[in-house]
Amino acid sequence: MEECIYLQANYHQRVAQILNDKTIPLYICDHYSESPNWKLNNDMKNMVDTFVWLSYSDEEKKNKLDEELDDYMII
Repeated sequence: MEECIYLQANYHQRVAQILNDKTIPLYICDHYSESPNWKLNNDMKNMVDTFVWLSYSDEEKKNKLDEELDDYMII
C-alpha cells in the first residue's frame, strides 16, 4: 500500500509541475488538465502509462500517434 501512496503522490506532483511550467504552451496545459489520464488520474496502471508516455521524445510520440492514426484509418 505504501508503494501506491508513493506513486500517487509523485505522479500528482509531477503533473502539477508540468501544468505550472511556463515554457509549455497553454493549449498543451489545457489538454493535460482536462484529460482523464492526467490531472485527475488515480488509476495506477494509467499513471505508469502516463510516466512511460512522458519518457518518449517528441519524435517518438509523433511516430506512435501516427501509427495509431494509420491503424485507425485501416479499420
